Amino acid sequence: MDKDMIIPDTVDILGMEPRYHLRSGYAGLQMNSDTEDKIPVFVCTNAFPGVACPLYVYEPRYRLLARRCLQSPTKRFAMASKESNCDKFVLCGTILEVKDAVSLEDGRFILTTVGVRRFKVISKGEHDGYDTAKVQYIKDSVVPAEKLPELIALHEKVHNKASKWTRSLKPKVLAEVERLIGQMPKVEKNWPSLPDGPSWTWWLMPILPLSSQLQVGFLCTTSLEKRLRAIDKMFEHMNVRMKALERNTVACSQDEDPLESCGDTERSFEMPFNDN
Repeated sequence: MDKDMIIPDTVDILGMEPRYHLRSGYAGLQMNSDTEDKIPVFVCTNAFPGVACPLYVYEPRYRLLARRCLQSPTKRFAMASKESNCDKFVLCGTILEVKDAVSLEDGRFILTTVGVRRFKVISKGEHDGYDTAKVQYIKDSVVPAEKLPELIALHEKVHNKASKWTRSLKPKVLAEVERLIGQMPKVEKNWPSLPDGPSWTWWLMPILPLSSQLQVGFLCTTSLEKRLRAIDKMFEHMNVRMKALERNTVACSQDEDPLESCGDTERSFEMPFNDN
C-alpha cells in the first residue's frame, strides 16, 4: 500500500503507549484571521469540525509534514480529500489539531486529531514534496431574527430523527461508531450562533451514506438551514429505501448494503450548495 489511510483507535490496536502527550487548547494557525497563507495540506479524506480523525502516517512526505506539525506551537494542519478529476485536492476541507501522537522507530506516526475549523482553498502550492494552500476560513451566515423560529423548529425535527436513527443502529455498530468518534454530541445552547452550527450534525457526516462529493458540499456551505434540510432529506430517503428493501422492491443491487448509497440514491439526494 502506498497511500496514507485512516485507521480506528490505532494506539489501542497496536497496544502502544503514546510517546508524545500533547496539550489541547492550542491557538490556531491564525484562527482569529479570515485567511491563512501556505498551510500544509494532508490529502487523504474529508474531516469535520469537532469530529475525531485518527491517522496512520507512513508516506515520506506526510511523515515530514507530521514532524513539522508536532514541532509547531499550534499542532495544526489542513485535511482535504483527493479531487476526483485529479486536481490534487478538493475546494473545501477542515483544519485538524493533533491531540496525541505516537512516533514509531521507523519514522511512521499515529496521530489522534480532531477537526477545529472549515476552510475554502483560495490557491494551491507545494513545499518540500507535500501540498500547501492559501485558505479562507468558513463560518455560517448569521441567521436573521425573523427566520430563527423556523430554523429552531427544523433543528428540533431533524435532531429527533437523528437521535432515533442512531438508537436504531445495532448495538455492535453503535459501539464501534462511539469508539471511533465518540457519542453523539448534546445540543449546544447557543447552536444558532456557532460558526459551524450544532456539533451533532458534523458527528453524523462520517456515518451517513454520503458520497465524498456531498460531504465536501456540506463543508463548503455557510447555510445551516441547507445542511439541516439535506440531512432531513437523507433520513427520509433512507427510510423509504429500507421499507422498499423489506418489500424487495429497491432498484439497487440486492448485494448492496441497505445503508450504502447507490447511484439513484445520490442523484435523488443532490442539493444546491451555492450560498449566493
